[in-house]
Amino acid sequence: MIPLLTPSGTRLIDILALYAFNIDMKIAIISDTHDNINAVEQGVAELFRLKPELIIHCGDISSPSTMERFQGLPIRFVFGNCDWDEPLLQAEAKALGFEPIEHTLQLELANKKIFVCHGDRANVYQQAVSSQSFDYIFHGHTHMASDSKEGNTRIINPGALYRAQQYTFAQLDLSSDKLSYITLNKGIADS
Repeated sequence: MIPLLTPSGTRLIDILALYAFNIDMKIAIISDTHDNINAVEQGVAELFRLKPELIIHCGDISSPSTMERFQGLPIRFVFGNCDWDEPLLQAEAKALGFEPIEHTLQLELANKKIFVCHGDRANVYQQAVSSQSFDYIFHGHTHMASDSKEGNTRIINPGALYRAQQYTFAQLDLSSDKLSYITLNKGIADS
């Protein structure tokens, strides 16, 4: 298998080894791309410019053609309710050298505990929130960017690149807790 590289050329395995040392780490969070290839291509170009250490996709990928656009970027995906052909998406993830796709992810990055889900399974989402076991919960599904806090858990929805008033994704600096939303060109039509 070809090692995954970040846009700066760093091997992903080397980055994973550094997580335990509380380094400065910027990640990107994206969701609900729904095969809107024009918006995905614009978003991916912006991600290459931003060079996050990791990108987390909160589901509703829809097809392998969307996943192909993320090739060369360090990314993890979760399934959404519109990811109907899970075996096909799983095969594409493997072919592209991405990690297997799950319905949920639990990660520890820069000493922060993170839970990722699409958000369509209310019981799974609510259980994660109620547990208060996570510093962050990332989800999509609503196609609306949001940032809130429940107890000790910060809950972030990056917005969507399909059927949204504005196409957005988020960038989060895990060391400073600074969140910013990146808004894409509103002239892109839903494809």
